[in-house]
Amino acid sequence: MKLEEIVTKKRMMQFGFQESIADSYLPHLLKYFDQFQINTSLRISHFFGQTVKESVFFTKLVEGLNYTPEGLLENFKTRVG
Repeated sequence: MKLEEIVTKKRMMQFGFQESIADSYLPHLLKYFDQFQINTSLRISHFFGQTVKESVFFTKLVEGLNYTPEGLLENFKTRVG
């Protein structure tokens, strides 16, 4: 099955994306999915699972860094020496 048959506007909307966001992002997703080999059902599922959670269906595109110093240390303790 071709990528364009797997990732469609209709499927994005069934998944929960707003129509305007599906229209805006679909051409770019198809381009970069191909470029970065996000080209299997598993890889596509993982991509959407992670990005939908992180960006609320591509509506929040800026990281909120509202952490206290203690919160940062707790969240990233395995990365801090």
